[in-house]
Amino acid sequence: MNGIERYIKENIEAFDAVPVPEGSRETFLKKLYKERRRGRTILLSFSSVAAAAALLLSIFPYNMEIEIRKHHWRLAIKEKEILASVGSNDPEEQDRIKDIIRCVITDVIPLEDQLPDELAENEKREILKEYYHDKWLALDNILNQYAQSL
Repeated sequence: MNGIERYIKENIEAFDAVPVPEGSRETFLKKLYKERRRGRTILLSFSSVAAAAALLLSIFPYNMEIEIRKHHWRLAIKEKEILASVGSNDPEEQDRIKDIIRCVITDVIPLEDQLPDELAENEKREILKEYYHDKWLALDNILNQYAQSL
């Protein structure tokens, strides 16, 4: 126990001798109420965000089609970059590049149709992510080769 606590305990009657000023108790209770409300507001905010996230996840579950469209979109952008870097000066060269790109991008049977139904959604997602990433890297490699040749 430090000196202040000891002094208060030894002289407690001196502290109780003076009456509390009028309205002090109400002011103290108002401040206490505001502080408790602030804590509840913060807690309510966190719980509201968590509830909204859970609701969104239940409304918009993972959709394989949307994921595949995103991958195709990335590949299409990379294809446009390649075609823009080749330029339109040589139509034969552009046709050759388009054929190479089609060989990389196009599948006879899309991988998403080949995946067994027994796989969990997260396993399918990881396989597709890696598969389309490899295609994107192949296109990036083509782009780099043409960028160096120019």
